[in-house]
Amino acid sequence: MFFGILILGFIFYIALRVFPLFQSNARPSPLAALSASEIIGQQLINFDSKIELPEYKFYHLLIWEIKALEKRFGVNPNMAFQELRRALNLDIKSDRKILSITRTSLLQYLTMCLFTWFMLVHMSATLEFRIQTSDIMIIFCWQFIGGYLFHLLVRLITKKICAPFLPLFQMIYKVRCLVKISRPLQDIKAVMENFLNSKSLANQHKNIVIRLELYLMTIKTKGSLPKEELDCLIEEIWDSYEATLEKLEKFLLGVKLMSFLLFIIPGYFYSISLVMGQVDL
Repeated sequence: MFFGILILGFIFYIALRVFPLFQSNARPSPLAALSASEIIGQQLINFDSKIELPEYKFYHLLIWEIKALEKRFGVNPNMAFQELRRALNLDIKSDRKILSITRTSLLQYLTMCLFTWFMLVHMSATLEFRIQTSDIMIIFCWQFIGGYLFHLLVRLITKKICAPFLPLFQMIYKVRCLVKISRPLQDIKAVMENFLNSKSLANQHKNIVIRLELYLMTIKTKGSLPKEELDCLIEEIWDSYEATLEKLEKFLLGVKLMSFLLFIIPGYFYSISLVMGQVDL
């Protein structure tokens, strides 16, 4: 029973780590308290070369490219930085949604583990029987392996579904920034052509790639860049990303179901068999 309570407390501790109820009262330095995305956001508002720019997706790369263009050609980066701030705000919102989905999935798994152990501890206290250490370790190890594999699968699926959008976002916002700082049309076309010729294209981007090709053809034919079309294209990319997040949520639902069937339910019925065996005795 002691080991059961100990494991129950351990699982509860992990659940609190996933969803903390209390925030620390400690006040570290303002910069140390900020995440990479928040530092990037501050730099886009008021760039300070003395502050080290953290790596965050493609934003740090575009910031340095824009600053290099400013130094070389004397362009004003403010309009480009405003565009990146809008993209960053949408990106942070999407990241929070992904984090909420993954945390909720993990919390549901831990909740089922807690229920199994609570039932086992309660039954052992009510019926006054002692659970063998070997039985405790069997259930705990099986659930721990399931939790580790569940966490690993969630990370892999999230990366596989969301990561292909990064090169697309990097390209389209580089184009948008070049437009905002009035770079030559030839430079803008080169960025789009390099992306279309690269291996960064994913099957899920087929419709967007077709739109990009048509947009590039329009630029070459008319010799100008239709900004309204570029706005529509960016909006379509974000809509596609939102649809992908919904797809991610459905995938994780299947992973949760598989984890429950393979790692939670067997532990639950094994606990029931232990209780029934003691009752028969």
